[in-house]
Amino acid sequence: MDTLAAITPTSFSARAAAWLALGACAFLPFSASAQSVTTVPVGAMSYSLASGSLAVPSTTLVTLPLYDYTGPLSGISSGVINSYSGLVITVSSAGWTTNALSVPSAPFMLQITSGTAEGRFYSIVSNTNNTITLSGPDLQSEGVVAGVDTFRILSVDTLNTLFGSTTLQGGASSVVSDIVYLFEGGGWAGYYYNTTLGYWRKTSGPNQNKDNIVLRPDTGFLIQRKYSSLNLVITGTVPTVKSKVTVLNSGSTLIATGFPAGFKFSDLAIQNNLANWSKNPVFTQADVVSVFTGGSWVSYYHNNTFWRRSSGPVSNQDGTTIPAGAPIILTKRGFTAGTSSLVINEPYDL
Repeated sequence: MDTLAAITPTSFSARAAAWLALGACAFLPFSASAQSVTTVPVGAMSYSLASGSLAVPSTTLVTLPLYDYTGPLSGISSGVINSYSGLVITVSSAGWTTNALSVPSAPFMLQITSGTAEGRFYSIVSNTNNTITLSGPDLQSEGVVAGVDTFRILSVDTLNTLFGSTTLQGGASSVVSDIVYLFEGGGWAGYYYNTTLGYWRKTSGPNQNKDNIVLRPDTGFLIQRKYSSLNLVITGTVPTVKSKVTVLNSGSTLIATGFPAGFKFSDLAIQNNLANWSKNPVFTQADVVSVFTGGSWVSYYHNNTFWRRSSGPVSNQDGTTIPAGAPIILTKRGFTAGTSSLVINEPYDL
């Protein structure tokens, strides 16, 4: 994977094509160490999809940590939450067009940008000229303070807006098509572009149009490539607030670290920053972080002293870097119901 590299792409996503048309061509390198800039940068991330075959496809993990402000947003795109009731927020003089923020083919999400809920993403169910109905964790439980805490609205991608019908190889069946896998309900669900039907559909089940499946910025997906190699270029604006993601208290959750930068295990410090993370010298009794490396998943756990791999010699992996743009799977053992939150701080200064 090449991160923010100035390369010539074989194929551009729909978002990338729009970005290039605007003349933005900054390719900015990032690392996990703090760095300062005077303006919020715009850039691109390039994912190298290796060549594959029908029998042995290549696999690439992708996240969308660069934000897209290019959607047809009416009214304000950021401001103060003046009041809320349940999951309905009110913003004075917002000027939104009714339900313009919840069009399935061009969706938006709301992100809290201050307070204890900073970094949390919410799906938008509907809106009026000055209210938005959200889907997500309870605002009061998240500690949102009316009249104080702020938000912003971001355009988010779907299978169709990001890939369209030609970025990846489609076909009359999943057997001859590239496949995008989303992590749903603790397992992988496959989607491909069906050239006969003219839309994205699941690899199994009835023919149903899945063009508008949302690709959330706080998670990731897997691409299986069955043809020649290509570079998938994702463009947008660098995040300027923390990332706050939901993690199941029992089972597996796929998350994005949320930034176009790599994180060392010691910097991410999941063992300290995620409630009730199980540390144990015995792998089968510890919670696990899985990172996709070299074509396969590699598992790590904290042995009460440092991070180490689940197999091989005992070696301190605190300094191992989770690559920029790579989603990870957090697996929590046990049977505790509910969810917890993981807060990931910005790895740079803006």
